[in-house]
Amino acid sequence: MKHFFLSIIVFIVMVSGGTLLHAMDIRGEMSSGTRVALEDGDILFNQENGSLTFDNQVNDNLYAKLVVDFCYYNNPAGQTSFSTLLEPAELGIVYSIYPFEIGIEEAYVMYSDFLFPGLDFSIGKQRISWGTADRFNPTDILNPLNMKDPLEFGKKIPSLAFNLVWNFGMFDSFLQFVYEPYSGVARLNPELVNTMQGGLDAAYAGILLQGGLTDDEPSWDSATVETPGANIENFVIGTKAGASLYGFDLSVNYATRMNDMPYVKEIDLVIDPFPGNEVSENTCTFGYYREHEVGFDVAKDFGIFLTWAEIALFFQEEQETALTTSIPAMSMTTTEHSQILSPEPYVKYTAGLSQKLWGFFYFNIQYNHGFFGERGNEGAERLQDYLVLRTEIETLSDKLIFGLTGLGNLNNLYDAFEDSDMFQYISDNYGVLFEFDITYRPFPDFSLKAGVMLIDGKDTSTLGSMKDYDMASIQISYSY
Repeated sequence: MKHFFLSIIVFIVMVSGGTLLHAMDIRGEMSSGTRVALEDGDILFNQENGSLTFDNQVNDNLYAKLVVDFCYYNNPAGQTSFSTLLEPAELGIVYSIYPFEIGIEEAYVMYSDFLFPGLDFSIGKQRISWGTADRFNPTDILNPLNMKDPLEFGKKIPSLAFNLVWNFGMFDSFLQFVYEPYSGVARLNPELVNTMQGGLDAAYAGILLQGGLTDDEPSWDSATVETPGANIENFVIGTKAGASLYGFDLSVNYATRMNDMPYVKEIDLVIDPFPGNEVSENTCTFGYYREHEVGFDVAKDFGIFLTWAEIALFFQEEQETALTTSIPAMSMTTTEHSQILSPEPYVKYTAGLSQKLWGFFYFNIQYNHGFFGERGNEGAERLQDYLVLRTEIETLSDKLIFGLTGLGNLNNLYDAFEDSDMFQYISDNYGVLFEFDITYRPFPDFSLKAGVMLIDGKDTSTLGSMKDYDMASIQISYSY
């Protein structure tokens, strides 16, 4: 199926022939960024990123686009350790000593008024927006998360897809259908992988304690990830209907996919009963599951400010972790199942408003129930609550910009109201983030940005678990 889609793209480009090559527009972007931990001086992030965009409006109907992106990391990175800890053989591998990436971000063609006026389709690797909210889009699940940089909230990985949109004249209404032959998985950054490993070690220690088992080094021997893979059974389908009524942009949608974040699917322990029930081997398997989403979004520009809201209902089958214990010396094997994700539906939602006032002051405020990767109404990954505020003041004819970001996080606002001591609950379950930044933009294509970010809170909140990452940052960007 993947080769079929790519063949279609190549065929259309070839049909376009010399016209496509002759009128191709080329644009580029590049940036260099560094973040340094305030506590110990560790360089948390140090990359050079860039992209080249090739696109062309071949004729009145046909449009083609190709985006190639690249990234260079300024410090060694082991291919298995995901850190600066290398294996000796990796000293002879250039992409371990000087890590770099290059790939195709997008590659698709779009045909307007296909078969009849108003029917448009696009095919290829593309980013399909799904929802109207600003960055925090609970309904936007057709493309998997790209968390290479954990602070680029809402960044997604374009997917191989067929996108069909039928536009009607009345009320700017439309019908949309999206098909992806298989589900993609989220890309995680090293800190998330380490956090996931730390949670796994803690769970393993609990299993040992509960089962009366022993282990000299209570950590996992190995862990594997069973990705959904390129199989049509792991398809993604999305349908949407929308219209504009009295200035309100409205849409309803349905989508189904394999959730892009992994969960602990299986745990296997091999035990030596002599002398004292010691675990001689342990392995863990991560997996993915299918979910369904039904959503609604609305946006309206009131003039004094732009508003938006989204709500998404998720439902799925119950997901369990299978714990298999084997004692080869006694020819015994037992398997126990524990629920890790309830079949109970859960709801993510967001609402916000933004505006630029007096020509120099910008603000954006929004409330979100459910962050990226959170799921369910209970357990370690359950939905949390967030209040986000971003303000900017422009001076020197918009060349100098002062920005302030505030992010408040509470483990669960509903639990706070239900608790007998709401203020004590907030004290025990809060997280906060503050960032102050200055951007100097002497001309539109160049910018220099410097900032400081401070994080605090309790480990029970998402932000609180990141409190050791106070940082200073600097970034240079250029477009051409």
